[in-house]
Amino acid sequence: MKNLLCLIVIIFFSNCDRKKTLKVELNASQLIPKGEWISNSDSLSGISIREDKIAFFKNMEFKSEDIYKYKIVDSVEYENETKKILSTYLVSYNDADTIKYKINVRKNSMITLRLKENIIETFNLKNK
Repeated sequence: MKNLLCLIVIIFFSNCDRKKTLKVELNASQLIPKGEWISNSDSLSGISIREDKIAFFKNMEFKSEDIYKYKIVDSVEYENETKKILSTYLVSYNDADTIKYKINVRKNSMITLRLKENIIETFNLKNK
């Protein structure tokens, strides 16, 4: 019994100093502004944002099955009392699929996403 208690105490204290990484969903004011975000590389392609919905479009068109809900998530590491944001992701999801895009740069009217391993694309909010 003493051995078990000692083992539990050792495991508890050995885990106290470890880093903890959490995924934190941002609040509504931190979401991407609604509108059409046009690709810098192809002016007929981009992202359409409405409320909590997102759709990537080509040739200024998308299908209803291309519409996903989305959220912005920070990957946060806590070590002792220090909080460090590791990365920020745009997570699009529906009943059948979840896709994560790393956000490299995010400003009010510009966002740069890592779409695939080596594909980084910048989108600018279209002026009304």
